[in-house]
Amino acid sequence: MERPVTPEAAEALYESARQLSGPYNQGRPLSVKEREPFHLVGKDGMRRLDWHGRILADSLGDPEVRDRVEKVLDDNGGQEVYSPDETHEELDLAQARLSEMLHETFGGGPWAVDFLSSGTRANENGLKHGRAALGGQMRIAALREGYHGAGLMSAIIGHSAWQSQGTMPLGGPLTFLDFVKNDRGRDYSPDFERFVDCGLGADGMPYLLEEAGVQGVAGFRELDRIGARRMAIITHGKGGLVHHDIVQVALDRTGEGMLEPAGMVDPSDPDTMPDIVTGAKGLGVGYPFAFTGVRQSVLDRGKGHPGKDYDTYARNVTGATAFNVLYDRSRDPRFHDNIVERGEQLRRGLDTIQARFPDRVVGTTGRGLMTGLELDSAARVLRFRELGITKTGIICCAGGIRGNVLRLGVKLDSSPTIIDEGLQKIEDTLQRAA
Repeated sequence: MERPVTPEAAEALYESARQLSGPYNQGRPLSVKEREPFHLVGKDGMRRLDWHGRILADSLGDPEVRDRVEKVLDDNGGQEVYSPDETHEELDLAQARLSEMLHETFGGGPWAVDFLSSGTRANENGLKHGRAALGGQMRIAALREGYHGAGLMSAIIGHSAWQSQGTMPLGGPLTFLDFVKNDRGRDYSPDFERFVDCGLGADGMPYLLEEAGVQGVAGFRELDRIGARRMAIITHGKGGLVHHDIVQVALDRTGEGMLEPAGMVDPSDPDTMPDIVTGAKGLGVGYPFAFTGVRQSVLDRGKGHPGKDYDTYARNVTGATAFNVLYDRSRDPRFHDNIVERGEQLRRGLDTIQARFPDRVVGTTGRGLMTGLELDSAARVLRFRELGITKTGIICCAGGIRGNVLRLGVKLDSSPTIIDEGLQKIEDTLQRAA
């Protein structure tokens, strides 16, 4: 049975829901009266299924997350806990677990783990490690067009306020290579190899920043995994480094792997493995939490850490606490089985909805519980979200390069009943969104 919390606790724990304003809500922010594990109850009394999930950050409905976080807050006088220069048992536990997971997945000896507050800052930190290891020979930063692509790389090449304010301490000549565009599933490794051969110069080394699997510009684009492995081999063959950004797919969201979808690496070939891994989003179950994992060999090559750069919410104890609950749940085989089964249930239902509304639904994207519904226009998505939040009781994200994808932030411990409820609400909303 779902356990509502007090209005005061709900406001504190789900403050970001107030940001759910815009055309789909006619400019009226959603004020939350109660937060339930899978629903939000507004001050208007309406109970809404939360498939927004703070853009996939809320990955669990399990009340234990809230209970353990509230205990940490109570122990600290009700205040958030950040430990940039101190230790804490929850941080130590999360750090040890992530280091072990990285070693189990990618091998190669011990991994060092840094905690930050966001995926972008974690990627920035990873690039700093790359700069320290490759030095002035780091010539190319390449990545799939995806979740952190434009923002992070524009910062690197100087088109961001961060750079103009002097707060992006990467430096050096880097080239932003966006070689995927919107072509799904194509193997871009030949293009990448030609670019590396022509653009490196005599002493340059490549740095490949690769987003894992089904990520993309909010549309859950399926990317070629064989090509990803080939590009990693090319990069290592030139003496460079491979960096995997697993921000959205971590902890089995796709039902294919705890840290990233199967096929991104070849366990029998070390040259396909990443040297640096970054993750965020659902790892902190909605609390500020991100990490940068770095192989010891990269640290040795860079002669240690390039310098700490903690942002405001780095080493957030509440985020680490929430991650530890998620990790505990993930150790139960039923957790993975539920993701797979609910993902199949969701996809079957979405396929049925597409067949019923062929003039409004173009297709489905993603895998497992990381799924999107591609509509015929961005205007239809905006209308859907407006009706969902005001009439039919479902909250979803928008995404896609053209803004025409409904992103479904389904929690990993959802029941069959929750999936059925969501599918029915989607169908009801599309019926209204003529």
